[in-house]
Amino acid sequence: MTATVVELPNMFRDDRLRAINRRRLEWFVSVDPVHRSARLAETGVVFYDEHGVFHYAIPGELPSDAVLQAFFNQTPVRYWTRGV
Repeated sequence: MTATVVELPNMFRDDRLRAINRRRLEWFVSVDPVHRSARLAETGVVFYDEHGVFHYAIPGELPSDAVLQAFFNQTPVRYWTRGV
C-alpha cells in the first residue's frame, strides 16, 4: 500500500486541538479573505500534519488519490477532515 493522506484519526479530535486548529484556519482565511472563504471551517477540506495541526484548507471536494499521494510526498500534510 502506498503512503497517502488519510482521514484524521479520533486521537487528534480533542477540544483543545480543535480550538487551536480553528484559530489557525481563521488566520489562514484572514490573510486572503477575497479568495479564501470563511466557510472553509464548516465545509472545506482541511489538511493537517502528523501531529494533527492545521496546515491548509481548500473549498469543494476531497482531491483525487493521486493529489493526496503528492501532498503526502511533497508536504508535511498527513491527514484531512471535512471542516475543522
